[in-house]
Formats: sequence, structure tokens, C-alpha cells
Amino acid sequence: MKKVLYAVIICALLTVGCGQKGDELINTDSDTDKSTSDVYSSQEILDNITEEMTENDEAIEPRPYGNSLSKGYALDVLKDVECGSFVNFGRYEQDGNLENGTEDIEWVVLDKSDGKALLLTRYVIDGQVFNKGGEYRTWKDATLRNWLQDDFFYSAFSADEQKAIIETDNTNPGTMDFFEEDNKANLEDGLDYTEGEEGFENTKDTVFLLSLEEVQKYFYIPKESEIGPDELLSNVINEDAIAYPTDYAKSRGIWEQEELDGYPSTVTGATIWYLRSPASEKFSMTLAVYAMGIVDGDETSRISGIRPAIWVSYQ
Repeated sequence: MKKVLYAVIICALLTVGCGQKGDELINTDSDTDKSTSDVYSSQEILDNITEEMTENDEAIEPRPYGNSLSKGYALDVLKDVECGSFVNFGRYEQDGNLENGTEDIEWVVLDKSDGKALLLTRYVIDGQVFNKGGEYRTWKDATLRNWLQDDFFYSAFSADEQKAIIETDNTNPGTMDFFEEDNKANLEDGLDYTEGEEGFENTKDTVFLLSLEEVQKYFYIPKESEIGPDELLSNVINEDAIAYPTDYAKSRGIWEQEELDGYPSTVTGATIWYLRSPASEKFSMTLAVYAMGIVDGDETSRISGIRPAIWVSYQ
């Protein structure tokens, strides 16, 4: 189970599409072993967001977070920007200061086709468990999916923005091929289990997480056979897939990569972000992108980073 071993090593030591590399993201220590009873945004934060969204949208001044690279408001500029560009759309708590209101959500444009665009948040904007309660569930039945479709969708986007978001028929293919090298090694070692899971039925989603198939399409994701059993992790850094948490996400208890000798500075401060593809029912894991941009399994009961994705119509 070499990929899981890599993940353990990473934790112990502890964008993008259309064939283009995006602008460099900026860096922005939390214990991940926190209670899962507080895994959703507090009611105070949701109330603050809702109050802002019910005001006259025209009266809300732009409020970027961090070193913004946004080309402008998504619905105004998407027809003119290229994949790999950043745009702002919706608002969410990011600087951790509830008194100054929410900040613009910045997204990277992963894909454009027929008047619609696939957007992924530039930052990890929240920390959640994949499924509240601890039991193993796939994306279709996970509590995180419900949170994204309900709480996040209605609190982060205005009524007009909600209309622009396209309900997507997402495919959810299996991950057995991705773990092929691991499973061969397990068999040779006499282990009686396999990694990876079969796919499951399509889901209709307004807000979702990327799948393994999508993250392989829009980022470079090395497979086990490309890494090799003795390869130093510092040599397989995938900078395009590295993501950093907002100040608010840090406060949710997600893990951050500490500085490591011999590793590029881009790794420092990066975190793990969930995908929607299954990893292992036996170990109650879903796939995630780790701080070095490597995909591996992550426990579904752990608070990890959330990078929502949406398809938006800009015609």
C-alpha cells in the first residue's frame, strides 16, 4: 500500500487546465484530530453571510481576500479570459474576521465550453469531514455533498449567481486502475485486500468536488509507477495542484504542511483537499490531493480541506 505509505510520510513530515499552468498561488499549525461535532460553518457565520446576500447586491463593495489575481467578476469577464485565469464569484468568510463581513471567492478557470466554464476555488476555503458520523460513504450519500448543495450554495451565492450555476450530471468512475500498482504489490506481499473502489451512479450537483478523472485532466497527477518505490517525494512535487487554506479554513482545524529541509517553499503552508472519488471502503477513505500535489486516500472522518467546483453559464 505504497500510496498510503506516502501519505503517512507526508503527514508525519508534517492550476491548471486547458494545458496551461496557472499563476503561482501564494502561501497564506492546526491539529486535524478535532471533534467532528463542529464540522460545519457556525450559525453565526451563516447568519452573517445570509444577511449580506439579502441586502441589495449592488451595494456590496468588492472585498478581495489576500493577494488577488482576479481578472474581474466572473459573469462579466468569463467570455474574454483564458483557462488558468482567476475570477471572483460569490462571497464567503475567508479572513476569519466576522466583524468585517465576507470576502469575494476567487476561482481558477479550469475549462470553457459552449458558454459555460468550470471553476475551482483558488484557495481551500473551509475544513470539513467527508461524512459526518464516521461511517464510510461515497460522494453520493456523503454529508459533505449535502452541505455543499445546501448550506454553501445558498449562503455563498446571490439569487442571480445561483441562477448562473449549472446543475451538472457528474460521472463517478471507479479508481481501481489508479491503484493498479499498489494492488500488484499487495498481492505479491500476500495481503488480502485491494485498494480502489468501483464507480457509482451519476450525481446531479450544483456545487461539487473534483473527481480523480477531472483532477488528472486539469492537473498533472503522477501515478505510483511514475513515482517509484525509492523516489524522494521532493522530486515529485506537483506545484499546479498545491493549494493553501484561507485564514478561516485554518481556524477549522485543517492540517498545514510545515517547512521541510530540501523541499521547495511552495510546499510550506499547503494543505490536503478532498476529491469526490472513492479510495477504500475497508479503510474508510476517499481520495484527496496532498500538500505536495500527490493523490492518495484520506480518512472520511478527518477534517480536511474543501475546494468547491462549479459550472457557470456566462452567456
